[in-house]
Amino acid sequence: MLSIIEVEKLAPVTEKQDNGYVRFVYYGESGQKIRLGGTFNNWDSYMYELAEVSPGIYEIDLPLPPGTYYYNFYNGINALIDVKNSDRVYTVDGRVASLLKVE
Repeated sequence: MLSIIEVEKLAPVTEKQDNGYVRFVYYGESGQKIRLGGTFNNWDSYMYELAEVSPGIYEIDLPLPPGTYYYNFYNGINALIDVKNSDRVYTVDGRVASLLKVE
């Protein structure tokens, strides 16, 4: 007798990797240009563009030293929070941003 158990593959999320980098992951529609900005680059939303690694999943790896960072994804001029990261903050100018602690 043989049993089959379907195991759901865990979806990648924004997190620190073992190699000292942080992998930022965004989920959306395929074919978009998704960028990243945050306190680690003075909120420059044009410095980092994510690569679409599979349909609708975008990623970028950045070397970040230990610290606390605020970030958002961007599509055009629209700031998008990281829906897979429930840690959120309000920035000094009243925007909602995602929070990441790198240890």
